[in-house]
Amino acid sequence: MKVFVVGHYKSYANWIDDVELVDKMENADVVMFTGGEDIHPKLYGERKLACTGSNTARDSEEVDAFNKATKLVKKGKKLICFGTCRGAQLLCALNGGKVIQDVSGHAVYGTHPITDGEILLDITSLHHQMMYPFNMKNSEYDIIFWSSKQLSGHYEGSYIDVNKMVNEKGMVVEPEIVLFHSEDKPKCIAVQGHPEMMRKEAPIVRYLNDYLLQVVNSIKK
Repeated sequence: MKVFVVGHYKSYANWIDDVELVDKMENADVVMFTGGEDIHPKLYGERKLACTGSNTARDSEEVDAFNKATKLVKKGKKLICFGTCRGAQLLCALNGGKVIQDVSGHAVYGTHPITDGEILLDITSLHHQMMYPFNMKNSEYDIIFWSSKQLSGHYEGSYIDVNKMVNEKGMVVEPEIVLFHSEDKPKCIAVQGHPEMMRKEAPIVRYLNDYLLQVVNSIKK
């Protein structure tokens, strides 16, 4: 798997099987956006709250990288984007979603469980913000995994409608792994947790390797 990591944090790709880091996006199968500071809310059309810290220089660099990836895809290049934590929230915003500016219970020591409705997997979790794709068209994203039991006690942002986060079973869905597939943009896998902090044998790491390969192969058909 050829991976171009945006920025300097190459270790974020260490969980990927047979990973080959490349220096040019044009040679990549996957463009990876890594963790760190909060993104500025202007990227999703909202004002910055006191709970949000940001790095606008990094925002600019990473938005430019996403725009370059989008141009490559429009020209026929077969690649996808992958985001971890901050990177996941960035990809959510750049696909037209928003970000909850503060949640509780997800910046934890160790792991917490996530589910696809059938299985439970544990993932290392350090985020105080969270993807909010619920303002988008249903056709533009799929929530692959969501938080199980580890639900926040609050959601910061006047634009957040908790009613939109409730599924058909009456359960609140807090997105943990989302596939974005907006028209004319790269497919994007967005993961709130940190697989790079886990052992490669961990079930969630094995799942993500299989899922990443599946999505990469799907765009090459």
